[in-house]
Amino acid sequence: MEREYPEYVTKEAVDSLTQKLDLPKKDGFSQDWEYEVSDSSKVEEFLYSYENLGLNKDENRAHLSCPDN
Repeated sequence: MEREYPEYVTKEAVDSLTQKLDLPKKDGFSQDWEYEVSDSSKVEEFLYSYENLGLNKDENRAHLSCPDN
């Protein structure tokens, strides 16, 4: 049976991308991770990581949810 993926950004994907992309760690008050880590000056870095890091489906969903990236 094929795994059904959530339609939201998972904690595991956020934690993994935070480590892989050296993004700021979430604190106890974080709720909009996608907006907190968005940085238009890192567009090339985000595109490279999307194409070359071999991210899983959950990580890709989280990665693409960042509006400036």
